[in-house]
Amino acid sequence: MKLFIIFCLLLPLVFGGDPRKCSGFPATREGLIEAAFNVVNSRKIINYTQGPRRWSGIANGICPSDDVPPYADCSSFVTWLYWSLFGSYPDYLNRARWTGGYTGTLADNGMPVSLNDAQPGDVVLYRTGNRPYSHAALYVGENRVISYGSTGPAKLLNVGFFPNKSYDLRTYPDFFAVGTPCNGVQGTCIDTDTTTCSKPLIAGKCRGPNFVKCCPE
Repeated sequence: MKLFIIFCLLLPLVFGGDPRKCSGFPATREGLIEAAFNVVNSRKIINYTQGPRRWSGIANGICPSDDVPPYADCSSFVTWLYWSLFGSYPDYLNRARWTGGYTGTLADNGMPVSLNDAQPGDVVLYRTGNRPYSHAALYVGENRVISYGSTGPAKLLNVGFFPNKSYDLRTYPDFFAVGTPCNGVQGTCIDTDTTTCSKPLIAGKCRGPNFVKCCPE
């Protein structure tokens, strides 16, 4: 009986699935924003901590369609939202296997983008003067962010809500390769785990993990 239970637990790993990835929202920018708004609308309390428990959302496999992490800080909250949709991808946010990182790694691993060019799902990083970044929030469009930074619920705020703090934005295009044009080839990048292509797939023409490939036209 024990061997049967172990076999069932390993099945998703053997066949390429990832039990960390939530299925409540699509793995797109739109899905990421929908998940974030679901958390805000739930008004559920998250306890603020900068200790190890800030990764409780990922460590416990909590999905935003069901609940919120019992503990978090600003950067782990943003990372948790990304993980809930892209948990089967590498951690392009922090390069830390999803349970590490902070505002500095969010800044280091993202591509700078202006507010005019920002898209929903990009990350806003705040700081005072030339000091290191001290806060991170998720950009949701129309000059608004979803922010978590103290015990209580996550909130929808104006991007400039922090007095006396400047902000920069970062984008992480590797997460959003699916549906984009292939690089240098006529075709569309697809998730080969969920989408079939009538023509031979082309590797190396799409950003993202190895299961994102070019479906030529």
